[in-house]
Amino acid sequence: MTYGGPNGVSTTVPARAYTQDTAGVPGVSEMGDRFGHAVSVGDTDQDGYADIVIGASYETGSDAAATWSGSVTVLRGSATGVTTTGSKLLTQDSAGVPSTSEKDDHFGSAVNVIDTDKDGKAEVYIGGYGEDAYAGRVWKLKTDATGVTGTGATSYGLNDLGGPAGRAHFGFAFGSGGNDLSLRS
Repeated sequence: MTYGGPNGVSTTVPARAYTQDTAGVPGVSEMGDRFGHAVSVGDTDQDGYADIVIGASYETGSDAAATWSGSVTVLRGSATGVTTTGSKLLTQDSAGVPSTSEKDDHFGSAVNVIDTDKDGKAEVYIGGYGEDAYAGRVWKLKTDATGVTGTGATSYGLNDLGGPAGRAHFGFAFGSGGNDLSLRS
């Protein structure tokens, strides 16, 4: 991660790198997790600082049989920049998140932080293109003062939207959707 400055990339604040081996980042770095394959930035805990939502679509869950089930990590923003204090790891097995982690779900293949209902609180959208035998699915997680929460989470697939059935890989990727990058970081 590189910080910005008045003339582009900051020349005074050093770049930082985060992995699952970084102290305070949940999970374990394993070959092929694809940690950081999908990244979105936005204020998920309503403190005025941009947080980083990171997909790891090939992460293996707590059950070894759930290889490549996927996960999402949230690193919090603060007055001094990104911090690992209060980091969160979310999977389909997290409280309130619809479905369960299964082999090849690829939860976290796409992530986006955006306020789609214009209530002043961002929602976090998470794609899982392998869900339901590669038909794919997208999850919408709400946020509150504690950050991203599974409470009230919903999910939908193409068939829920009147789309085709089969191996559509829905949720493989989606655009940034206009994140508010003007937040203090």
